[in-house]
This record gives sequence, structure tokens and C-alpha cells, in this order.
Amino acid sequence: MLVGAACSGSDDPVDLKDAVKVDKGDIGQCLLFDEAIGDTVQKLPYIDCTEAHTHEIYAVLTYEPDVVYPGFGDLEDEARTYCLEQFEDYVGRSAFDSSLFYSWMVPTLDGWNDKDVEDRSTVCVLGAPGSTLSETMKGKNR
Repeated sequence: MLVGAACSGSDDPVDLKDAVKVDKGDIGQCLLFDEAIGDTVQKLPYIDCTEAHTHEIYAVLTYEPDVVYPGFGDLEDEARTYCLEQFEDYVGRSAFDSSLFYSWMVPTLDGWNDKDVEDRSTVCVLGAPGSTLSETMKGKNR
């Protein structure tokens, strides 16, 4: 589940009424972000992977419902390690040897604590520096 994921150090409150949840079933989905993306994402801009896209979801780490929000810094630290570990299994090449980059989105405090949303997932994404992709990167060994 991903709702109101923060891509940077923002813990500002957000309106989650139209948020979209992300889970492991979204692995392999492609996204098209534009320059207007802010610190907080409520709805992911899904697009078919055969169309030009900027990112692809390659892993999702979901926390149990009884876990207390660990804080943005701790979520970032765990995401950095988890997303790196998952990259090679998805792409077929180490992130250190790849032409692709990886990044992540972590839950905000508001999304985590909202009873209707319960955003408890970190989403790992990959992309190509300075360009778009036109197919899935799963198993492409790039």
C-alpha cells in the first residue's frame, strides 16, 4: 500500500481522500512522473510499460499494522538497503553495474496513521537517468 508517500524529507500533512494504495501486486507497473512532482505523492501516474515512462515499480516493502511509525529517517534508511537488495533480482544486474538508477517512496506519518488509508509500504522504483523507458526492465540485465 502506498499513499501519500514522501520522496524527500517532508512530513507536511496531506489530504489523503483520493489516495491510491500500492501493494506487492503493483510490482512491474510503470509510472510517468513529470517535473511538477512534489515532495508528497498521493496518486501514482500509472502508464502502460510499452509507453514512454520515467519509473517502474520493482519492489514493495510492507509493514505490519501494529508497527508504530518509525520516523522518516528510519524508513529512508531501511528503504535504501531494501531497494538495493531487490534491484538485482528484478533487473538481472547489480545496481552498481547498471545503467539504471533506483529510488524509493516511503509512507508519511499522515498516511501511516490514517485509519482509512493505513499506508504501510515503501515502494522501490527504477528509471533511466536523463531519459524515459519504453519497456519493462524486469530481467533486462541493464
